[in-house]
Amino acid sequence: MLNLLFADGGATVGIIMSVVAAVIILLVILIALATRYKKCPSDKIMVIFGSGLGKTKDGKKRSSLCMHGGARLVWPFFQNFSYMDLTPISISVDLKNALSKQNIRIDVPSIFTVGISTEPGIMQNAAERLRSLKLPAIQELAKDIIFGQLRLVIATMDIEEINTNRDKFLDAVSLNVESELKKVGLRLINVNVTDINDESGYIAALGKEAAAKAINDAKKSVAEKNRDGAIGEAMAVKEERIELAQANSIAVEGENESKAKISQSNAKRREIEAEAERLATVAEKIAAAKAKEEAYKAEQQAEIERAKKEKSTLEADVITKALIEKQKIKAIACWEKSASIDDTYPTVLRNLSLAYYNKQHNPQKALATLEKAYNLDTTDARILMELDQLYKKLRYPHRQRLDFLEAHADVVEQRDDLCIERITLYNQLGEYQKAYDLINSRKFHPWEGGEGKVTSQYLLCRVELAKIAIREGRFADAVRLLKETEKYPDNLGEGKLSMAEENDIHYWMGCAYEGLGEEALAKEYFTKATKGSAEPAIAFFYNDQQPDKIFYQGLAWRKLGEEDKARSRFNRLIKHGEKHLFDKVKIDYFAVSLPDLLIWDDDLNVRNQIHCNLVMGMGYLGLGDKEQARKFLSEVARLDINHQAGKQLLEMCG
Repeated sequence: MLNLLFADGGATVGIIMSVVAAVIILLVILIALATRYKKCPSDKIMVIFGSGLGKTKDGKKRSSLCMHGGARLVWPFFQNFSYMDLTPISISVDLKNALSKQNIRIDVPSIFTVGISTEPGIMQNAAERLRSLKLPAIQELAKDIIFGQLRLVIATMDIEEINTNRDKFLDAVSLNVESELKKVGLRLINVNVTDINDESGYIAALGKEAAAKAINDAKKSVAEKNRDGAIGEAMAVKEERIELAQANSIAVEGENESKAKISQSNAKRREIEAEAERLATVAEKIAAAKAKEEAYKAEQQAEIERAKKEKSTLEADVITKALIEKQKIKAIACWEKSASIDDTYPTVLRNLSLAYYNKQHNPQKALATLEKAYNLDTTDARILMELDQLYKKLRYPHRQRLDFLEAHADVVEQRDDLCIERITLYNQLGEYQKAYDLINSRKFHPWEGGEGKVTSQYLLCRVELAKIAIREGRFADAVRLLKETEKYPDNLGEGKLSMAEENDIHYWMGCAYEGLGEEALAKEYFTKATKGSAEPAIAFFYNDQQPDKIFYQGLAWRKLGEEDKARSRFNRLIKHGEKHLFDKVKIDYFAVSLPDLLIWDDDLNVRNQIHCNLVMGMGYLGLGDKEQARKFLSEVARLDINHQAGKQLLEMCG
């Protein structure tokens, strides 16, 4: 009996526990579904991706679903979502040397405002092509499209048409740019052409031509007045002759009547002639005076119009600059207002930091603001990269920067540019083996503005390790390390330039073979090291010949016993530096990528000073004057503590 009772009780407990478990599971499912019911804000596009999204009109499986507004259930495990910001993007396009229809190069600086489109088909393009891109990458993509289409439109129009019919020009630009932007999911919001000019002076000549035409029209009017005066004079002469003939006729007819009448008639004739002559003289003087007056008025009017044009141009320049400055102030004020409302939004503080440094030239305020932005979100890799670049700009010691990056190693690993900066710091600190190991262990990807950065550090650590091996008598190791520079491995994400200058590598390879007793191979590589341009030039872009290549040309000529050619190279470096030390430098930023990031404004004149001191230091080092070489190379280190070539050459001074 007791056994039956306990058996019934156990069954009841089991049923209750099953019901409770079922209720709990149901609640968990409902909560999970509720958390996956996502609403799309009005200023964003929600992109849902995964399985179960249905099919397109042509029957293909849908890869993603885009929503602007509304809400939708995003199924867990099977689907995920992300947002795309609809905030307008302003793009400054400083187009230079664009060819017009007449093959005349013009400059067309302009500002384009674009944004992600909310049109259904175009919005799908944005989801497929832009979802994973950051704002800078979207800006660069749009800028490339705009550059191409702007050049295309200019090539189909005459300068006169572009200059006088701005509406037609802007319509053509808008039509071309809009159609191309739609392909990647963007729409064109606004186009503003700030100015149109050309180096040849053609547009200015058109203005001068118009002014000359006005002056010529005035001169024509004066000539017409002179002509009217001459006609009046001829008419007076004609009337005089008629009256004279009439007087003669009367005199003849009256001759038989009276000699007195003849005398009277003659007197009257003479009186008429005198009066006619007087009137003709007066008319001539009046006509001449009027002609001078008209000419003066025409010249005066032309001068007034010229002054008006110059004033308008000056006022336009002043107003444009004032408006730009006003916009800067307004932008900073808006961001500061936003920060005062909510100072926990990192993006606002990041934008303020850029404005404080680049526009207000207040580096300490910029630093404090950007550090606060990063402390608010220590997972933001972009802000970490920008903060490190600011530390670099403010000449923070290499070890301090490296410790900072390694303290946030997990965030550094998210970006190739941060990883290569860490490797660069190891090279700066002389820890070449660590740089060697790190660069071998990572798969890098190409990025805009990153051309040559990974490969340069790949080369540097191998060359420096090879130099150490040569000093230690490990010549075979040096050859092995230098041969690794002949072809870049796939993990670098960038191939070797076809015309890469490798005078330093060839020189050290010659030294290594010389140490091995391989005289023929040593001579072969020393000869290779003498090749290339011997004319120094500042290396603005990553693919420009670095000036130290000429220094190694000189060392190679010396190894070959050609001391005159060696000293020629060194003296050219010194003369170039002396000649250009105080140059004012300006470059086209849109030629190719610059060798350094341009987040923070750079002084090109300081960069030129660094270059000139560097080449003079190399020249004196090659000539054996280490004291002078140390003087100039120390100035390079003072101006830029991150200059790697300057550091290596300074070490060679002993």
